[in-house]
Amino acid sequence: MTSKLKVRNISRTELSIINNFLIKNWNITLKNLLVEQLHSKNVYAYIYEGYFNEIYAINEDAKEIIDEILEKKKHPYALGFHVGRIRKNKFIPSLELGYAAVTKTNAYVIVNDKGEKNFLYGKDIFTESVIDIGTNIREKQIVLVLNDRHEYTGIGRALGAITKRRDKILARRKVIIKNIIDLGWYLRRGG
Repeated sequence: MTSKLKVRNISRTELSIINNFLIKNWNITLKNLLVEQLHSKNVYAYIYEGYFNEIYAINEDAKEIIDEILEKKKHPYALGFHVGRIRKNKFIPSLELGYAAVTKTNAYVIVNDKGEKNFLYGKDIFTESVIDIGTNIREKQIVLVLNDRHEYTGIGRALGAITKRRDKILARRKVIIKNIIDLGWYLRRGG
């Protein structure tokens, strides 16, 4: 593990990994997802290099400040919007990125009260807890998990395909969504 974090601009390859993930799972690009969030026409991404490569996005105003700090061979302690991390060439979205995507994607499941409670305790979602979906879900697709009030609760991975026919949710597995990260994480581990 690296003892000191270093900050650098994101590479084209890393940006491609992120955008491929976002397009495949949520049908959106990083720029389109964050322009509104950062109140900026342009989005700039930086990586904190360490055990994980943590990705942060900033707007034009913050970019000037960060570039000035980096020119002095210093590294900021914190910066911008946490996008997620890249580990072993795989992108793992942050809770914040999922929250930003809620109004921009149809890749979500809506769960009942019992499903919400279990999910917020770090447990997986059973098929009987799913009450609606935004669009048909593919096996292994990364989806947003919303409660029955359409409030964002976290991110999960579909363990099987989920479809909707005549207001009935169809899936072949008992456990249908694997919990990746949920808002309860802040209380359990995040601090």
